[in-house]
Amino acid sequence: KVTVDFYLREGATSADVAAAAEAMSARFEGAYPITGDGVSAQFLASGPRWPGNSLTWHYNTAGKPAGIADGLGEIAAAAATWNAAGAAWNFVNGGRTAAGTGACGTELDGQNTIGWAAQAGSVLAVTCTWSRPEANGGETFVEFDMEFDPTWTWTTGTSDVNTDLQSVALHEMGHALGLDHTTVNCPGSTMCATYSAGVILHTLSSDDLAGLFAAYGTPSTAPAAPPKVNLPQERGMYRIIALGATRN
Repeated sequence: KVTVDFYLREGATSADVAAAAEAMSARFEGAYPITGDGVSAQFLASGPRWPGNSLTWHYNTAGKPAGIADGLGEIAAAAATWNAAGAAWNFVNGGRTAAGTGACGTELDGQNTIGWAAQAGSVLAVTCTWSRPEANGGETFVEFDMEFDPTWTWTTGTSDVNTDLQSVALHEMGHALGLDHTTVNCPGSTMCATYSAGVILHTLSSDDLAGLFAAYGTPSTAPAAPPKVNLPQERGMYRIIALGATRN
């Protein structure tokens, strides 16, 4: 199964959401959008977890917008923020790669790649996570890829901020580790579904931390195996899921 989470620019219309969902759904046979905002929990973990409570990611600069020098440092800083939160969780920086982001499609290559690709609607970035069912009824992640849309005005640093790369990367890394969107403390929480131009959000809120700890626990309380997931469960907005999607 592949789950795709969108991060939208604030002010996105229903037409923008529909365009983004239609364009992404076309990449996956059998995909269906979940666009309702029926979120009642303070935070939501999407269900699957990574084995070993960690993953290694890589960065591909192909297609990077000319407005930023590189981007690796900002993405690494976002990952480090989740690592420092006190959970039994670790993002490992695998450095640069020439691999593509085929997991945002049907081409899995066994590597978790962050890169650049244009998106439909008002999507700033998208994270595509693949999972497989386990004998205990739970799910385990097997691969993710992430795409930032280079057509936006991306900025780094604290001057003339437009679309802050580290802030958006912090949100997307939350999806990569398995968190869903929230509607609590919005704006303010990293895992809120939309981003406002000019905002710098480099820290995690109590809501973000609650979701992280629920999924992975602390080093002394981390679950030994992915928990059983009872479906259906409430989901956040701006998401599509493809069940039984073709993959190579």
